Amino acid sequence: DFKNENGIHSWAFQKVKLNTIQIKADFGAGFKMNGGIQLLEDDAIYGNAFGGFVQATFLEKVEVQAKALFGSKNYRYWFVDARASIPGGIPVLPPLNINGLGGGAYYHMVKTGNDMLSTDGFPTYTPDEKIGLGIRAAVMFNAAKDEVVNGEASLEAAFNTNGGINYIGFFGYAKFLSKLPFVGDVNHLTESFNKINSNLNTLSKNFPGAVEQLEKWKQYDPTQAASKILPMPVGEQSGFTAAVGIQYDFTQKTFHANFDLYVDAADGLLKGVGSNNRAGWAALHIAPGEWYLHMGTPTDRIGLQFGIGSFNIKTGSYLMVGDRLPGSPAPPQEVADILGVELHQLDYMRDLNALGDGRGFAFGSNLSVSTGDITFLILYANFKAGIGFDMMLKDYGDAHCAGSSSPIGINGWYANGQAYAYLQGELGVKVNLWLIKARIPIIKGGAAALLQAKLPNPSWFRGYLGVKFSVLGGLVKGNMRLKLTIGNECQIVTDNASPIDVKVIADLTPKDKSTNTDVFTAPQASFNMRVNQPFDIQDDNGNHTYRIKLEKLTVVDNTQEIPGRLEWNSNEDVVTFYSTEVLPPNKPLKASVKIIFEELKGSNWQTVYINGKKSEEIKEVNFTTGIAPATIPLNNIDYAYPVVEQKNMYTAETANGYIKLKRGQSYLFDNTTGQSLRFVSNQNIITTQNFSYDKNNVQLNFDLPTINNQSTYLIDFYDNNKKTTSTDSAVYIQTDEGEDGNYAVKNNQALEIQRGDLTKSILNYTFSTSQYRRFVDKMNSIRISDALVGRISSDVINLQTAVADYEIFDIHEINGSTYTANKPLIQSVAILDDNYFREDMFPRNYKTYPLAGNIVFTNRDTTLLGFQPVKALSLMNIYLSEVQTGIENGYAKNRLPYIYNLPEIYKNDFMDLQNQVVNKYLGNSGAYQFDYLINGYYPFIRRGIYRVKYQYVLPGGKLGSSKVMEYENLIK
Repeated sequence: DFKNENGIHSWAFQKVKLNTIQIKADFGAGFKMNGGIQLLEDDAIYGNAFGGFVQATFLEKVEVQAKALFGSKNYRYWFVDARASIPGGIPVLPPLNINGLGGGAYYHMVKTGNDMLSTDGFPTYTPDEKIGLGIRAAVMFNAAKDEVVNGEASLEAAFNTNGGINYIGFFGYAKFLSKLPFVGDVNHLTESFNKINSNLNTLSKNFPGAVEQLEKWKQYDPTQAASKILPMPVGEQSGFTAAVGIQYDFTQKTFHANFDLYVDAADGLLKGVGSNNRAGWAALHIAPGEWYLHMGTPTDRIGLQFGIGSFNIKTGSYLMVGDRLPGSPAPPQEVADILGVELHQLDYMRDLNALGDGRGFAFGSNLSVSTGDITFLILYANFKAGIGFDMMLKDYGDAHCAGSSSPIGINGWYANGQAYAYLQGELGVKVNLWLIKARIPIIKGGAAALLQAKLPNPSWFRGYLGVKFSVLGGLVKGNMRLKLTIGNECQIVTDNASPIDVKVIADLTPKDKSTNTDVFTAPQASFNMRVNQPFDIQDDNGNHTYRIKLEKLTVVDNTQEIPGRLEWNSNEDVVTFYSTEVLPPNKPLKASVKIIFEELKGSNWQTVYINGKKSEEIKEVNFTTGIAPATIPLNNIDYAYPVVEQKNMYTAETANGYIKLKRGQSYLFDNTTGQSLRFVSNQNIITTQNFSYDKNNVQLNFDLPTINNQSTYLIDFYDNNKKTTSTDSAVYIQTDEGEDGNYAVKNNQALEIQRGDLTKSILNYTFSTSQYRRFVDKMNSIRISDALVGRISSDVINLQTAVADYEIFDIHEINGSTYTANKPLIQSVAILDDNYFREDMFPRNYKTYPLAGNIVFTNRDTTLLGFQPVKALSLMNIYLSEVQTGIENGYAKNRLPYIYNLPEIYKNDFMDLQNQVVNKYLGNSGAYQFDYLINGYYPFIRRGIYRVKYQYVLPGGKLGSSKVMEYENLIK
């Protein structure tokens, strides 16, 4: 701390803990600042990240808060968010005032929860490679003053890496009768980071599959995801707090809305019954093939609790409609205790619940009252009472009862319900003498009633009535329980023999008996357990290790199996069937999935048989397809050359063009007579030629005509046999040049050429050519102007190359797109012929790898960058951003797009091996052989030239021309 003539009153740094620094400063004149910086390394979610938070006060009134995070995993990401308070506010409509503004941006990150769920009130984001640039704008408001109503509303939009919109969302929250808790100390940032790491590590360690579950929560319940990663601090939700999140995901065509209400009023007199005093919540989810509305669930009800001293009243309710209905609940433990029955025996829906979530309708409610101890002189009494009910109508699919082959209920729809009431209490005397302190009960007892039902087909009813009592400390005591059962209870079986009592196949799409199904539909099977993953089960005969194996997922046309391929999700609990050709139109088809169980016997997996029957589970659906499209949709293109909307097509890289389809559409080319391909330039030059369709490879092939440089072309596959009216003609759809400002061949010139005999387009799109005939010609034209470096740490730099203005690379070249199979057309690889690698890094890191036969790199996947990290050439984020937005500020025109980042990987590899060797060999006799690591150091990159090969790779993997570019380090 110090003072000086510049007016700085104090300035302090404090190292809170490892990798965390706290900063506080008082500059005088009403300007104060505090903040923090933290470095995360090798974090499970964030990889390596650098984050910070700052809060500043100007003129003792204006408060500004900002938060940022910059990091990298296999890709770079960041977010920046800030907000500022407006002293006195801006009146909008009395008594409503705007008292603050906020906003931010992020890149390769996704929102994982409501803002209010963050300890510092700021948005919660986690890295996501599929998200491009995102922007957010927010406004803070109050009514009369902050203590009455105070809140925030924000609008957010995120773009994918190709420039399209990923999602648009509205997020807001408001607090009534209490001011919202904003950050007042930088320790919140440190706590946030540490809590995220701690919670995720605990989840991952103690609950296998929890991290994967978080990913599902992010899609279906972002509030739940955020609460698991970063729970709301207890005690910060006084008053009434409401939060809402509404989001539409364009990539998944999914609408999701969440609402939360938290209550903690009158110093705790009235609270919500949920965690952190949540009184109500709702989720609305609408997606292709799935929808649901949940207002509470049986295990997470909405409701309030009212308490004065030990007296407490609590309510709970839920309403669920649509898909993802969980199982029906058991009655409260108090009912089981009074009846003298184990709770699992009263769990009347246990077997049906084991079949998994389904679709249907459910609601329930309960009320409980507890008095706690009521005392008068030496007398005491306490009572507890409750009442409630649960009802559900749910689709259980093909489940049926033992002895019957018909589905349970009505076509699988089966209802259940229960109602219960209980009362228990105690009356006694408190003795508090010098030698004796005791509670002597005079009378204690309880009564409970329970009615449960399942119906129809079969219909089953069960009722309990129970009473128990004890008088004068047990001098007189007794209990009575009446049980009544009517009807037959269903013993659930499915069409499989299984070593486990759980239905494994959760769902199979399309829905059974659906009609007019899109021919591009890909049937999909989802499972309640991971396939091909061993799991253990213990029974009377000991421990057993089983695994589930997919026997088949097929689609059949009559008796003919449709050819195709299977693709699994990363968690191996969803498999999708993609037919080679689109599904046959206007046909009844059957999709079938079958799994079997295998048991580990010794070192071999053997199929499980139960009662002589192969253990398997089967599910089938029948559906009818609709008509097939008369065109090839652009989203059916896997990759193409020329690429759709390409900016820099090199005319001499190949003599042949091609379009690879994801799903074949051979029906469009059964009769090729009259079908042609034409190229139309923006100078109205039309070239017509033949093309062919390769059914086996589902690919269109054609020769490239003579194409001019720096021109825009329309490529059009058309059919003369299929005529269309002028209003339906879309042969020539766009160009950027022409005297009329818009390309209008289809309306004017084409009408004269075709004389009204218009054609039907099968597929068309535009592309533009480069000013260079080959990629290497363009690279040869680039002139290097300067060698630049970027500082990563004190002993690590990266290399960059500044160049004179040149024709920038387009998005397909540097990042790839959906029309290049998401692979960039330029692949950069370092040439390791420099002395720094050969003499310094190769002997240290790679010459004797793996060390001692089993010491390997643990901090990176060598398949991504290479064992020797030749692919450690990261794309400049600002270059990519300028190309995506079309706003060129110099980097795209004056820099090579890739950064030579090998030194950072070299050091990481060195430190990784050094740490492992020190831990294993230091102090042992074998340490001498690794002295170069144990006592070694990481050497700074040598001065000199470092070469990188820029290789042009056409979609599908065909190599084009290449050029070796030089990066230079001028630092000694």
